[in-house]
Amino acid sequence: FRAQGHRTEWLPLGCDPEIHRPGALPVEFDVGFVGSLVEPRRVRLIEELMGHFRVYVDRWFLEDMALAFSRSHIVWNSAANEDLNMRVFEALAAGSFLLTERLPEEAGLAELFEDGEHLALYDEDELVERVRYYLERPDERARIAERGRAEALAHHTYDHRVARMLEVAASLPRRERPVPATATLV
Repeated sequence: FRAQGHRTEWLPLGCDPEIHRPGALPVEFDVGFVGSLVEPRRVRLIEELMGHFRVYVDRWFLEDMALAFSRSHIVWNSAANEDLNMRVFEALAAGSFLLTERLPEEAGLAELFEDGEHLALYDEDELVERVRYYLERPDERARIAERGRAEALAHHTYDHRVARMLEVAASLPRRERPVPATATLV
């Protein structure tokens, strides 16, 4: 679109702090995953994790999803299409420690969040080692989760997204339209 002279804006997904908030359930699992298991690669990685850790897997939405995050030390994310998916924003806003896969540059993850600062990244071949590393470092995990939540709430809520849309809309030039000869201006 830009090559054809159109103005474009990237508007990433976001979170809702009233829905995606820390839960009060006791931690029972090492790793938690909330989402669908239709993608074969994701299923294979979940099975690999289950071979090493106590893993919670379910499909929840809204407040139930946020509560499910609180049941695990680590919320694991795997984007089915190498994209910056909603789970990143939701887990961070819920105050969970998020371990998500390293994405291609064009996905935009690195533009918004920093590995080891707001969340943790993994490559497929190091997944088990990364989980083990962070399970053994609860203080580091808590610091990263706290900074991730602060970043999500400060810059990535749906209120921020709406404000950006309105800002972009207000900056667009008004096109003068001819008034039809039969129109009456009031």
